[in-house]
Amino acid sequence: MRALAIALVLVSGAAHADVRPDARASAPAISALVTYDSTVIDSEGVTRTAHYQERMIRAGDQVWVERVMPPGVTAPRPADLHDLDLHLAARWFTRNGDGVSTGLVSAPAKVVIELTANEAADLSLPRRWQTAAELIDVTALVALPDRAAAGTRWYATRDAAPAVKVLWSEALRLPLVIETRSADGRASSRTTIAAKPLAASAPRPWAAIGGYAHKERSDLED
Repeated sequence: MRALAIALVLVSGAAHADVRPDARASAPAISALVTYDSTVIDSEGVTRTAHYQERMIRAGDQVWVERVMPPGVTAPRPADLHDLDLHLAARWFTRNGDGVSTGLVSAPAKVVIELTANEAADLSLPRRWQTAAELIDVTALVALPDRAAAGTRWYATRDAAPAVKVLWSEALRLPLVIETRSADGRASSRTTIAAKPLAASAPRPWAAIGGYAHKERSDLED
């Protein structure tokens, strides 16, 4: 995830105004299953692969992303705040102008860790609403002539490393595929997003945490 996040940050500096989709279009409420697969060849010639999934809920000015555990695997229950694994906490983004307010939510500990902008950046989390809500800033990419299904279009970086290629759905305001590859070819990733509209009556996860304690990240170090 961290490698992908870094790649997407690099994308944001490569915009070309003449090929941008309409960034002002509102993003519809969706529920999505995001699947991450990555491969890295290390300096010893060993190939390491990673695979995991997350559930994403987007509605209005809020986005929720949580890990999907495989069958038979249970996330460890923290003994206290100092034992909290931030990588397994759900990520809760609330729109704040063009930026976001970010919270890490632990259901077992019933706590929300409120992050500053710098703390979110340290964890490679998005600081802009567009990236939090749409996973990638597609306005920073160049449209490709590659054929795609109706309502979708391929975009990519231009003269940038790592290379990023995206299959974008205009209706969902979300990528369906994100592919990255390092300049030396030793690291690559493929992210697939299976999304569907979120019904107005569907539960919003942030509505279930009203009784959770709110802490700062520094509280984990006390």
